[in-house]
Amino acid sequence: KLIKGVADLDKAYKEQLMAERALEQASKNNPYLTGESVNNLKRFAGELQKVSNYGDEVTIGLMTQLAAAGRTESEIQSIIKASADLAASGTTTFDGAVKNLNKTYSGLSGELGEVIPELKTLTAEQMKNGDAVDLIAKKYDGMAASVVDKSVQIQPPPGHLKEDTADIGAPTAPP
Repeated sequence: KLIKGVADLDKAYKEQLMAERALEQASKNNPYLTGESVNNLKRFAGELQKVSNYGDEVTIGLMTQLAAAGRTESEIQSIIKASADLAASGTTTFDGAVKNLNKTYSGLSGELGEVIPELKTLTAEQMKNGDAVDLIAKKYDGMAASVVDKSVQIQPPPGHLKEDTADIGAPTAPP
């Protein structure tokens, strides 16, 4: 059991690293993102993990898709937060919400317009400006936190245990 536990820790840690590397690579091809933006996005994913059922490795993976699509740091954070809340309502999945909210920036309400009629009241220009994401964010605000599974939140994901132990003894930056 111990060997399996260590193997699971290692696998989760590698998934986390791969997600972070993919985000860093996607940011290099996105003129709106910097190294600081990537760090901010990673922190944002970690904070979302604390108040939702979504691990940061999943969130970072979705952020990578948005970075590759040319979204700004602010747009990525808005889409991710709104998507987590929307998915918590049972209307769609987390990744489905991210993909569909990203599409609204092209001026189309798509599948979300069928489920959320208010989106059809927005013009293409309003959607391109992020109003669809804002509408979803307001309508579903707090849903992810309201359905969080506390038993999952009590124990950190396996990748974080390894991350935390890797930090022991690591040099820290001066204040």
